Amino acid sequence: MHLKKYILSALFLLTSTIIFSQQEVYLDEHMNEISEQAFKEKCNNIMFKCLTYSSEGLIIQKILYRYKFGEISETHFQQIKKVLIRDSNKAIPEGSTIIIKYTDNVNTLGLTPKEKLFKGSTTSNSLHRPRRVKKQIKHLEVSAKKCKQQLEADYPVAFYSMYQPNPPNIEPLFNSDVWLKDSGLFKNLFFKIAQDNCALILKPDGEFMLLGSHLSDNQIDQILKQSDWSTFKNDWKNSLIHGKKALGVFKTQFTPNTLTHCF
Repeated sequence: MHLKKYILSALFLLTSTIIFSQQEVYLDEHMNEISEQAFKEKCNNIMFKCLTYSSEGLIIQKILYRYKFGEISETHFQQIKKVLIRDSNKAIPEGSTIIIKYTDNVNTLGLTPKEKLFKGSTTSNSLHRPRRVKKQIKHLEVSAKKCKQQLEADYPVAFYSMYQPNPPNIEPLFNSDVWLKDSGLFKNLFFKIAQDNCALILKPDGEFMLLGSHLSDNQIDQILKQSDWSTFKNDWKNSLIHGKKALGVFKTQFTPNTLTHCF
């Protein structure tokens, strides 16, 4: 029980350290401990991603969904909407879908953890470089402005770029005209594990989709134009079962080579 609490804490805080003589734990997508072999086999499923988290005395090898669906009540949706209106000081048109691009500060700026490919490659952890982080945030701000303008013009959505102030000393680098600071509400509801998910699409009826990997403009277009997501959910389930090939809306596995891409 003590180990499980420590693992949860490590995944939440993501304290990066040099990997040396540490205990190694393998966790599946449900937070259950599994063998190394089972872990490697699951990592071959195209709908999963596998990350390495490092904390004092412990290395956590974690399987995560690339995409997830869920639902909250319409009452909770309205509460979230009120928080966003208050924090941004801007109204959200009735019937709008809420989109949040989320950053765990240094943890989602390409520094750590590194995604591990289980075909002969090794895991590497980059050290925190202040100049690099500052430059990366500036790039993200340019992308955030363009995405907000484009998406809100093309779809009935309210788009937000949000960051979680951890570590606190990086907070001044985030321009308040572009970023909303998460006090913990959104992290606890949708982004609990560091670098698990990077975007939220939340419909007014409370149905939501979490993105832990990239989607193309065409894929996002399909999702935002369709109010009934039952087909997409079936695509997700069937892709998980197939394992080696994504199906339906997830068929194209997209990897952008620029920070200007929205998703």
